[in-house]
Amino acid sequence: MREFLESRALGGARLPSKKGIALTPEQWAALRDQASSVDDAVAAATSALGSATWSAPEAGAAPAEDDGSGFWNGASDRSDVPF
Repeated sequence: MREFLESRALGGARLPSKKGIALTPEQWAALRDQASSVDDAVAAATSALGSATWSAPEAGAAPAEDDGSGFWNGASDRSDVPF
């Protein structure tokens, strides 16, 4: 499983990113067999959050500053990401 990005420099060609994992056939079978359990757990966790879900910043809001944590907390201009 791998995240792919569209390259602007190469005319929109889809290239693999560093983000991804490789599974053996046995690992894939175990993951596939547990897919419904994972879906159920995500649904339960989502409903438990109630109104504490993430929401996008208001249009025109200033982006957050980098807090040095290594994570960007501002608006993203990742238009190269296809999802």
